Amino acid sequence: MTRSQIKFNHRVAKKLKRTCIEAGMSRSDAAKVSLSCLPVPRVSGTTRRNPGRMDGMQWKSDSFLCPERVDGFESFCGGPEAYDMNEEECCMNDDRRSNPTSERMHTISLLDIARPAKSKGIAKEYEVVKGVRQVIFLDDEEVCLEEQWEEWEEIYEPSDTEKPTRQRFGFFSSLILLSPILIGAPLYSYKEHTYLPEPLHEQYDPITNSPQISESRILEVSRILSEDIGFRTPGTREHALGEDWLWDQVTKIKNDCDDMVKRSSRRHLECEIWHQKGSGSHRFDMMGARLYKTYVNLGNIIVRLSNGTEASKEHSVLVNAHLDSTLPTPGAADDAICVGIMLEAIRVLIESKDWEPRHAVIFLFNNAEESLQDGSHLFSTQHEVAHTVRAVINLEAAGTTGRDLLFQATSKEMIEAYSHVPRPFGTVVANDVFSSGIILSDTDFRQFQQYLGVTGLDMAIVGNSYLYHMRKDVVENIQPGVAQNFAENTLALLLHLSSPPINSPSISSLTGGFTKPSTVYFALFGKFWMYSFSTARIIYAILLVDAIILVTATARSPSRLGSLTTLGKPILAVLFAFVGSLLGTNAIALVMRFILGKPLSWFRSEYSAMVLYGPAAILGALISQYPFTAVTELQAYHATLLIQSFLAVLIQLLGIGSAALFFLNATSIWVGLAVTALLGLVSVRTERVSLVTYAISSFIPLFIGTSSAYLTLEVFVPLTGRIGADAPADNLIATIVSIVGALGCPLFVPFVWRFQNSNTRVLNRMILAMVLVTAIPIAVFSVREPFDSMHQKRVYVMRTENITTGEHHLHLSTSDGAPNFEHLVYEVAKEFSAPAIPEPSISDNASTVVAGIPVPEPIRMDWYNSDWDPMFPFSLFLTPYKIPLSVDVSYVSPWSLKSGQNRGSGFTISALDDVVDVEAGTRSLKLVIWHPGLIWTVIAFDAHVLEWNLDDEPPNEYTRHHVKEASYYGSDTWSIDLVIKIPSPPTSNSKATNSDSHVGAGEILVNFIGLEEEGMWPGKKGILEGKSVKEPGLALKLFSTLDAWIEKETGGKVDALLLGEHARLGHNPLCCRSRAQSFRDRVASKRASSTKRQEVPVVNEIITYIAEITVGTDNQTFHLLVDTGSSNTWIGANSSYAYVPSSSSVWTDDIVIVDYGSGYFFGYEYYDTVALSNDLVIKNQSIGVADFHQENHPPEI
Repeated sequence: MTRSQIKFNHRVAKKLKRTCIEAGMSRSDAAKVSLSCLPVPRVSGTTRRNPGRMDGMQWKSDSFLCPERVDGFESFCGGPEAYDMNEEECCMNDDRRSNPTSERMHTISLLDIARPAKSKGIAKEYEVVKGVRQVIFLDDEEVCLEEQWEEWEEIYEPSDTEKPTRQRFGFFSSLILLSPILIGAPLYSYKEHTYLPEPLHEQYDPITNSPQISESRILEVSRILSEDIGFRTPGTREHALGEDWLWDQVTKIKNDCDDMVKRSSRRHLECEIWHQKGSGSHRFDMMGARLYKTYVNLGNIIVRLSNGTEASKEHSVLVNAHLDSTLPTPGAADDAICVGIMLEAIRVLIESKDWEPRHAVIFLFNNAEESLQDGSHLFSTQHEVAHTVRAVINLEAAGTTGRDLLFQATSKEMIEAYSHVPRPFGTVVANDVFSSGIILSDTDFRQFQQYLGVTGLDMAIVGNSYLYHMRKDVVENIQPGVAQNFAENTLALLLHLSSPPINSPSISSLTGGFTKPSTVYFALFGKFWMYSFSTARIIYAILLVDAIILVTATARSPSRLGSLTTLGKPILAVLFAFVGSLLGTNAIALVMRFILGKPLSWFRSEYSAMVLYGPAAILGALISQYPFTAVTELQAYHATLLIQSFLAVLIQLLGIGSAALFFLNATSIWVGLAVTALLGLVSVRTERVSLVTYAISSFIPLFIGTSSAYLTLEVFVPLTGRIGADAPADNLIATIVSIVGALGCPLFVPFVWRFQNSNTRVLNRMILAMVLVTAIPIAVFSVREPFDSMHQKRVYVMRTENITTGEHHLHLSTSDGAPNFEHLVYEVAKEFSAPAIPEPSISDNASTVVAGIPVPEPIRMDWYNSDWDPMFPFSLFLTPYKIPLSVDVSYVSPWSLKSGQNRGSGFTISALDDVVDVEAGTRSLKLVIWHPGLIWTVIAFDAHVLEWNLDDEPPNEYTRHHVKEASYYGSDTWSIDLVIKIPSPPTSNSKATNSDSHVGAGEILVNFIGLEEEGMWPGKKGILEGKSVKEPGLALKLFSTLDAWIEKETGGKVDALLLGEHARLGHNPLCCRSRAQSFRDRVASKRASSTKRQEVPVVNEIITYIAEITVGTDNQTFHLLVDTGSSNTWIGANSSYAYVPSSSSVWTDDIVIVDYGSGYFFGYEYYDTVALSNDLVIKNQSIGVADFHQENHPPEI
């Protein structure tokens, strides 16, 4: 018999059974008597198919029971469910029982019934067939079918506890019934995610008079630093003012502490302070690039609280925050609020009369984090108390709202300490994500871990990170309660670590240094949970075994092995649903970006990505179910349970603590199924589960999924929207939506199959509905602007003055792929660029002229584009534009004057202690960089460095090196000691062919650039407002006008970072002068002395003009690009047309380098005869012969 038993009308069956039992018959005999009373069925009409199938086909059997068509049987109620019968029960008319022999008896073979049903599917209504031949009765203990179980299914006797299940609710009614869970879990999760305490304003508790954290005092510190002092970029005057102000504050704290100890002779407390100054260097790789840092006279301020004994100072806990801010941002949250938290924590600890620390607490106010963690490196490598640090608490801020997140934790002891904070907020998932390097950011925690080898905690404010490193990072945008929450958590940590309870872990045990963390931790339902990786592996494995047992116990097949083997398709259905979800969301992302031209339309609201991509995820998951038409609800549920359990075990075996997410999901699903199975709410017969099962199983996954979505989207939406114009930001966010959606809704596939049958009608309806639902947000987001005044587009603007070439340019770039940036660039060019030349011409940065305005082309970024070196290597992710600027003819650059004549007087690079060892093939020297008036200077050069003072292992190859500097205000000189390998010089008859021969005689070609300390907007707007006696430079004057223009044109939707730069390119320290400058001067001198006008034929190549020339007495032919925007003549870009010196050639022994927006070349300078035509021959023309070029040119050029 197929799928179910035959169940007769209960009313008549019960009456018959009661009569038989009253007559003294056993239960089995009573059933046999009722069977013997079966009447002869009367067949009427021809075979008809179930209307539900609607295919007009007929059953190919003459044996089938139809109670509705048999004489003497009452009509059945209940529709399709009346097809189920109990073998003990039959129904017959009461008057037929009195005369059981009045009709001829027939039986029906159950095997004959089952065979056609197996081949045709499950009958949904009663059907009539001809030639009923026999009925076989099965009693309680009789097994009649000798077929294999995989071919025929068990005749199932429901237990007394199992309740008959029916699908009483449709799709929408089921959703309504589950709505308390579907809505309640996300709302509860959001409440937990956003909960903040009420901010306190009083310094002392009004009842107990004990000291307490005051948010008002914290925000006042933040206001003073960010608004009164201003933009504290390392190297600026404001940076120095901030350090001086903080030193005054800690000096007062020291005095108050000493006075308090004197007044209380029993108080064991000592307060010590240091103002550290120092210089150093370190390697700082980031974003896949090798980078070196050096710093001069930078400072830190340190406070240590102890009980005055050497024992308490032997093991210390360090808490760190940075005082500085990055390029133009006031840094109220990042990181002034953390400075205020530390000052307030010091006050509360000192004023707590009963607090006497067993372990010292060191407060480090480092003043150079934004210059790539120089301050923390200085403390870790040079301070006298650094060796006593056993654990670190790093305080950061990447946003202005929400709870402080624990996103790095590197030991069980520190995680256990964190569990004692009043409002813990963090998961091992955040730790795994940050440690993976997916987030292109870092904190001082890296320096402490690398140079002190200690463990610790890294905590940060991350909500509303749209304002991270932006101008609007000001106090008024910090959410009330943020500082209170962060400070109270920090204070609780310090109290626990400095004076741990008896039998609690102590920081004195952390002498082994840093090891890879192996603890699972997460906050759930207001509690903090933690356990080791070894424990995780055990309990996850137990859960997997329990899941297998539960699946076999609730499966329909009597064979446990069979119950698992039948889950192949259901498992594929669940996996396909996730893949379909990924494909669906990413397809919409591609449509939005490339077809509708509306990328980043989700940017201005963290959660709007769920609205845009959520329906697409559901649609993709539904479409993926088409291949699986024979999956039942219970099978899909079993598959989901096994997949979640297996993933928990597998991921944990890989050493990834985030496996806890799958463990929690699997546990919830297991509990839901086990509880409802015990309550008899799971029908093994019909392979269905109750809505109660979903209600129990869905709450924790929904809570975890929505919590993960809130946090992940808050971090990644603002960050991903600023990772570069070419980055697939839309697809990254779409993928995140799919992942958190699958995490929060693991029972999606079983719920879908709850409403399916052998056809796809319901599935089709669901897909059609979701197509319509998906189209609505696409239509809305296609007209939605990605930016507004509080969620701004970031634009980088640099005004450069090239001292080598005398050129002035305005560089613009953005870090997102949103549309219309090119239009903004064009409008800026139209408003601020130099006038275009009369006839069409091509330069390196303008491909065409529209209405007299040169339209810039985007510049391809690489390691050799030095215009953006102050932002290297982040600059590699930018797509900049370069706009020429005009200056007054009387302008004399103060940066090119000789030393001592003016501001920025002639920044230079020189070589001291220069020794060439010909036998060893090395050159030793000290590169000295003098940069008055410039900060954040960068040098870039190619060399094979054998030794230097930056680190112990320079790359053992000829390669490009970038060295960045940060110095205290007024420190204008820094240096590098290095030993380089000398390449062989070129011969007069051949070109260098290997990388070591790019330069000769050990010469170094150095690109140098720096930011004008008084040329940053709006940090230096006070100079224009008359708050300084200094005269504003060209950059500041331009930025004042440009910033107001951008604000007006974009409606405040753009935050522009405006920086003034000055560069010197092609410097050769061996001769202590710029060869490129000399080359340019000689070319200009010859041009000025030539007054005769000649006409030369050129070939129009659509976007270029090409002229044919000859060089030398042997008339070597070259084809040159004619560029009226360039003052240099050079040849040799194509090795097939190499320059061969002739008798007229004179090698000057000078190296030349010329930088363009789209590339550069360097080589050697020659004097030679150049003929543009028979009538135009120039003798002793200075030409550059390219030895290396960055961009390929057309053949023969």
